Formats: sequence, structure tokens, C-alpha cells
Amino acid sequence: MDGRPWVYRVMEGELAAEERIAADAPLDDRWPRVAPGPSSHIFLEARLRLDRTVAAAWVTDRTGKRFWSHYGKLPLAIDRDGWVRSAVALGPDPLGSIAQIGWECLAAPDAEAGGSCEIEATRAFSLTREYRPGANLVAPGRFTLKPGGEARLSLVASGPS
Repeated sequence: MDGRPWVYRVMEGELAAEERIAADAPLDDRWPRVAPGPSSHIFLEARLRLDRTVAAAWVTDRTGKRFWSHYGKLPLAIDRDGWVRSAVALGPDPLGSIAQIGWECLAAPDAEAGGSCEIEATRAFSLTREYRPGANLVAPGRFTLKPGGEARLSLVASGPS
């Protein structure tokens, strides 16, 4: 999508036509079938290697409230290896809201005990007004987490203060 950023605008139009986005959509686990539009999200990228686990991205806002890519619903967590891009809905001013950004490792449903998440987090961004990926908000990091563990990424100077 980075090579063809117009796809974000098409995605937003399709979601609007399907009535799947709303400015006043809940940002927590009350999320039923609608969410805020793409410009209200922080997008996180990572390469995952999951062993009996799933992963979720998170952003904590300046009031201390945490928002999740899976809205707290385990079936919506990322359950595959490889490069992924996930999104966390924050509302109308996502860049002004960020205090912390990170990833969490969760036990996969019905998995045997143990396992781990290897996470190579490379970037986080919001969309610009032109629907292009904005500046990277985080310093890349590599983490190996056990279920229940989380990793916080360092915010870069050009990101929110």
C-alpha cells in the first residue's frame, strides 16, 4: 500500500459505502462492526514468528488509556508468522494522543502451555492528509516475549513528544 497510497483512500470509501466506519465509533471492546476511518489510526508494522501464541499491537494515550489492535478480542489478534501491518484506532487526533506504542504476546486459544512471540517491530505511523504513510514514530526493536509479555517501543524525536 505504501507504493500506491491512493489505496488507503479507496479503502476508506469502501468502508464508508458498507457503513463500516463512523466518526463516533467506540474505540474499545464495545466495537461491534464499525470503526473510525483510517486517518484515526496508528499503523504498526512488524515481522512475527509465533509459537503457540498470537500478537496484538497497542497504543497508550496521554491519559493512560490503552487501545488495542484486536480491541481486546482474542479472535482478532494476529495469528500468523511473517510481515504484518496492524492498526490501532485512537480517534480524530491520533498523533496528539500517543504516549506509548508497543506489542503484546498472548497465548493462542487452545494452545499448549509455553510458546513465544518473536517480534521485529520496524515502524509505526499515521496517514497524512494525502493518505500517505507519515513519518516513522518509533525506533525499530526486536523482542522475544512469553505469553502475557509486552514490549514498549521507543518513540523517535520526530514523533509525538
